[in-house]
Amino acid sequence: MILTCKTCDKELKHFKIWELEDIKDFKNREMFIVNCSSCRTITVALKEERLSDGKIFVNKILSERDSLRTIARESKRLIKEYVTADCTVLNGWIYGTNKEIKNKKGEVVQVRQYSSDFFNRKELVKKIFLK
Repeated sequence: MILTCKTCDKELKHFKIWELEDIKDFKNREMFIVNCSSCRTITVALKEERLSDGKIFVNKILSERDSLRTIARESKRLIKEYVTADCTVLNGWIYGTNKEIKNKKGEVVQVRQYSSDFFNRKELVKKIFLK
């Protein structure tokens, strides 16, 4: 997830990730806290999955006052904190996936190996050409 600063429109890639406790209607709750290096404003994004249908919501809180209020409220539900995570680096448990690339005849011509984490980020590790 890449957040942008509201005041200076800068793309923010370094942030803190808080894993939060599940609440009544939502699970897999994560909060991303970003402090802009150029204008020093705080931006918060809350990502959570609804229990009833599995739909994922991302709520971006852009005003400084609301961000501080959200941080104070959700700090009571904090389980684990990943300090200064980078959106381009994989964190936590990492697993591998293989993706087969087929030509028009349906033959596999290439296999791409990805390493992924549970924050929905993936990184291409290797390409294997079969023909």
